[in-house]
Order: sequence, then C-alpha cells, then structure tokens
Amino acid sequence: MEESEFRSENCSAAGDSTEAEKWARTKTLVWAGQTITGKVTEHQHFGFFLDLGLEFPGLILVVNIGNPGNEVVDETVFPDIGASMEARVLGFNELDKQITLYWPELGKLFESTE
Repeated sequence: MEESEFRSENCSAAGDSTEAEKWARTKTLVWAGQTITGKVTEHQHFGFFLDLGLEFPGLILVVNIGNPGNEVVDETVFPDIGASMEARVLGFNELDKQITLYWPELGKLFESTE
C-alpha cells in the first residue's frame, strides 16, 4: 500500500471500542512527515478539514500553512468542498482528536507579502 493510500477498514474494530482506543489505533496508522490523501469536508476561518478515511479528521490550520503574519485568509482560496488533495502529517491534536496537516500550496499565497 502506498503511503498516501488508506481505507476506512484499516480503522474498523469492535463496535465497543472507546474513543481513546480508536484514537490510539488511528495514531498507529499515520505518522509525522507522511503524505496522505483526503477529501475536503469543511471550511472555517482558521483552516479546513479533510476526511482521511480514518475515524478522526485532518485539519489544515492557516497558522500551519505559511501564514507568517497571521493574516486573515479568504476561504475561497481553499480547495473546494469534496476536492481530493494531498497533505503532509505534522502531528496530532490530542485535545480535539484531530490529525494536524500541512498543505504547502497555500503557503505560496503569502510569499509575496514577506
């Protein structure tokens, strides 16, 4: 299996798994630096979410995508809802149980402002 290919059955387990067990299992399937493919599911003023085919979402935060001045980003520059895209795993947000992602393409929007 290529590193960007995941299937939801990789996360399936007994229906009585706790959220903590599901989160722990999810963290064994992806790792920092890995390129992963997902579909855009939601835009927010702080970034956008990806469905990675895992039990927990991926999140690309504006602060993590090359926005040195913490500028407000127009959500229209984000990939369309439903679009498939690749991102790099940065780590895990333990509090919100999200996979923190990086998308280098969005950082290019801020290169001219430096």
